[in-house]
Amino acid sequence: MDTDLYTRIQRGDFETKIPFPNRPQKPLLQRNHTADRAREYADELDQYEKDVKKYEEDLKAYTEDKRRLHEEFRLAAFRYCNISDHEKRERAWSMAWDHGHSSGYNDVLLHLEELSELLV
Repeated sequence: MDTDLYTRIQRGDFETKIPFPNRPQKPLLQRNHTADRAREYADELDQYEKDVKKYEEDLKAYTEDKRRLHEEFRLAAFRYCNISDHEKRERAWSMAWDHGHSSGYNDVLLHLEELSELLV
């Protein structure tokens, strides 16, 4: 499986399938409102608080999935480069990440491969 890591990257195996949640918009209460509008606003505010709680749960799920997949990629990259047990693998990862992450996992892996040649 790790021998085809570039294909897995291209397929999106390390990208979360969970959509990024939209933060709910807080309702507003205009000046000179009526009592009926104030009651409506209270109901809207209750719904907003429920929506915020759901948003926070969804954001947590999104973030945890993204972290899990990132760690899965990192470990797969170590195996791919045959440095899983090397004592300097974390330093090599840090350098590869710094140089390549803005261009995506392909570039990170490319940099890690180049650096791993110095370690093996």
